[in-house]
Amino acid sequence: MGYIQNTIQPYLEYMPYFALTLLFSFLLTPLIGFLAKKLKILDIPASLRKPTDTSKKTRLKKKLTPRAGVVAVIIPFIIMMTVTGDLNKQIIAIILGVLILLITGIVDDRYEIERKYQFLFQLIAALIVISVGISIDSIQMPFGTSINLRWLVIPFNLFANQYSIALPADIITIIWILIMMNAMNWIFGIDGLGEGVTIISFIAILLISVKLGNLETALMASIMAGGLMGFLPFNINPSKIIGGTAVVIYGFLIAVLSILGGVKVSTSVIVLAIPIIDMVWVMVGRINRAGVTNFFDVFKVTTIGDDTHLHHRLLKLGLSEKKIAYVEWLAVGICAVIAFASADLPKVTIITIIVLIVLFGFSFVSYLLKKGFNLKRKNEPQDPKGGDKDDVPESPESRYAY
Repeated sequence: MGYIQNTIQPYLEYMPYFALTLLFSFLLTPLIGFLAKKLKILDIPASLRKPTDTSKKTRLKKKLTPRAGVVAVIIPFIIMMTVTGDLNKQIIAIILGVLILLITGIVDDRYEIERKYQFLFQLIAALIVISVGISIDSIQMPFGTSINLRWLVIPFNLFANQYSIALPADIITIIWILIMMNAMNWIFGIDGLGEGVTIISFIAILLISVKLGNLETALMASIMAGGLMGFLPFNINPSKIIGGTAVVIYGFLIAVLSILGGVKVSTSVIVLAIPIIDMVWVMVGRINRAGVTNFFDVFKVTTIGDDTHLHHRLLKLGLSEKKIAYVEWLAVGICAVIAFASADLPKVTIITIIVLIVLFGFSFVSYLLKKGFNLKRKNEPQDPKGGDKDDVPESPESRYAY
């Protein structure tokens, strides 16, 4: 009994942070929803958008819905980290990167700025964290070997502070952060789906960080998991508010925490294999359809919205939005359990097996779509974009009645 208690105790120490942030976020979300409505920070459904809007295919909402819900998660995170965390230069850099992404997201939610400017601020946020030494310095290989990525270190002074650029480590780190931001962003197409996946991811980081003794990372992960859990009741289908463009913050934090706390990038790849492969799958499809010939064309076509994401294809198969969320939560949860169980083991074989399984699943879904398979019965009312008749949003009054 004592052994079990001693084993669980380190994890329970983070429950107060989780619970307090959950309560904070839960109480703050209705206020953010109210302000978003007053300031017209709203998600505009496809039916109200211009015919030339290339994002119409991705819009599943049928009514105006408040955006910028991420604010209700990030404000508690910043306050809790300021009060309880050790505000060293790395934590300050993380908070600064989060604030940049938050402001950019809110501006985009209101005015829909061009994606190249969104990408620019994502890049700035990534540069800020690597400037304080948060970098992928090596890649672990099987049999205990590793590859050093700091081949060339270039020191320089800026504002009386000394910094350095490590190549190719910093470039790989920037690519990793950008991939995670956009991979996570692309799964937020259905109510609660992205939030649920992100909660699972932060809980996995929390558990693995405690297991490996990385307490600072565990603290941040527990705070983020709690904040998202407090927001989720308002976001589950049918949502009263959605996260908005600033959901890239979640991917940013997952990417950074996987470097900062020794959780390992490979562990995050295992947990988020489905969102990452979904992003790659969609990008390859767009590139193939567009017949691009140079790098700039690749960037252009991958920023055009379409309905080829996994959740769109599952909708076409006849699953409701709620069922899709549950299925993907379960799949990511299984990956998280595998990641936790293998936290201190070589990852190459595990990642290979999981990637093959996920690719098989994606291929099977594509095969069913080509065959015209649909789970709906012919005599059952269907929504043209998938979903059960029970998923029809309630009245505007009830949607905004927090």
